[in-house]
Amino acid sequence: MRKTIVLLIFFNLMLLSFTSLAQVVEPIRIELPASIDAPAYNLEVLKENGLLVFYESTELTEEGKRKWFFSLLDTNLHEKWLQYVPLSDGLAHHSTHSTQDQVIMLFVTPDAKKSSQPTYELLRFGIQNNHFVLFGGILPDKATIKDFAVSGNKVLIAVSLPKYNSDLLLYDLENGSLSSIQHGIEGQSVIQRIASSTVSNHFVVATKRFDNNRFSEDVFQIINNNGTIEKTWTYTNEMYYLHALAILTDGDERMIITGSYDNKERRRNLVKDFSNQPELTSQAIGVFFLRYEAGELQAQSYQDFESFSNIYKVLSTEELIKTRQRQSRSRQTKQENAIAFQFFKPEVIKTDQQFIYSAEAFNPQYRLETRMDYDFYGRLVPYTYNIFEGYRFFSALLASFDENGKFLWSSDFELRDVILPQLRSNVSIHTDSSMVAAVMVQNGLIHSKIIDNVGDQIGQTEQSRIESTFTSDRLLEEKYASINWWYDQFYMATGYQRISNNRLRTNNPRSVFYIQKLVFE
Repeated sequence: MRKTIVLLIFFNLMLLSFTSLAQVVEPIRIELPASIDAPAYNLEVLKENGLLVFYESTELTEEGKRKWFFSLLDTNLHEKWLQYVPLSDGLAHHSTHSTQDQVIMLFVTPDAKKSSQPTYELLRFGIQNNHFVLFGGILPDKATIKDFAVSGNKVLIAVSLPKYNSDLLLYDLENGSLSSIQHGIEGQSVIQRIASSTVSNHFVVATKRFDNNRFSEDVFQIINNNGTIEKTWTYTNEMYYLHALAILTDGDERMIITGSYDNKERRRNLVKDFSNQPELTSQAIGVFFLRYEAGELQAQSYQDFESFSNIYKVLSTEELIKTRQRQSRSRQTKQENAIAFQFFKPEVIKTDQQFIYSAEAFNPQYRLETRMDYDFYGRLVPYTYNIFEGYRFFSALLASFDENGKFLWSSDFELRDVILPQLRSNVSIHTDSSMVAAVMVQNGLIHSKIIDNVGDQIGQTEQSRIESTFTSDRLLEEKYASINWWYDQFYMATGYQRISNNRLRTNNPRSVFYIQKLVFE
């Protein structure tokens, strides 16, 4: 292989039965040298075309550009080629959007390194011709990219500006032109989500509008590929505050918006709270469903968590006690909805006549520490303070609605001892016409739960071990593990592991980033 990256390729096959993930003989697996303290590799699934693995190197070109290496793996995890693309030094990978023909990767100046005029670069990878094309630009002064989406050869970028303003930038990948779209939303605004239609060439933009720093209304807009705003409509419900949105464009004239909501007593509706990290300031008490057709609201519903089946088993003992205390106070103050979650990675998936909303519930976790110190007179004085340990994810919640907003069923997928330093996705949700599969990887184990199309669990929540490269390998530590649907019945598991093997004379213990192919049947 090449000197830049060493691929240790081993062959194995895993069988995922309909109700469980069970291992057979040896997995198709590769291992890349890596430190497990921080993720270094990025991976984009190309379905039957394989996997695109890329990472930032320590090498610079003669022009001072940073070399980013890209490797294309086939569906058997064989490396087909390896090449580098020179990007401006100091940029970090922000996010990626894929279509059937191309992958668009966005690189931006990290927050810690931002100057008064940040830069960005878009890297386009053609799946059929394996060609890279690089586009770049400069953002407005002190601007921050919130989200972006791809439709055809156009990229729509949502930008937050100083003083709680926002802008939409339309990038043409054919000629490299960049134009600003005047969304016409008066006052303060924060763009919450951008989605692109897979049916027709348009974007859907969800924006929150504020007046004098307080929430006013939700604004939804449909924008075509030429940058023309075709439809604009607003939504306001005095009782509820919407957040954690997921948008699905179901045809030219129909749009489904689902998400979580808070009530007017609990909500944090200041623009400064929402503009920074809304997932850290928004407590959800239920899930909502909106359906628009031709710009008109045709269906809406709100479902609080207390009506979810078995919702209390999602909570830990400590949280259950706190919930009971909140319920007691709520009865005294005549308030409702004592169960509240913070959500990350909202999604909506259409299957048959159902729309399934899923999101991962978490909360920040702290530990209390006390130290002794001396005051001015030499007396011992205790000082107590909180130390942030990370974000504890404890469940993935699912809620199913029909097209009229009728609540059909709810389910959950328990996460145990998942504490992460940054917010990131842990659970893969994949559906077909007859079932929903929730799968995650943790500490070398695959956890899976299968739900039928009426919300009933099929079998038990299963666990099966991911075998390592050698039979005598022993997993010492694992971080940043994930699993995602690849294509057909195949899944792809990744993670950073520290592995011990006393039979190896060198490289023991070894630290690796692994990619492993799984089969779901």
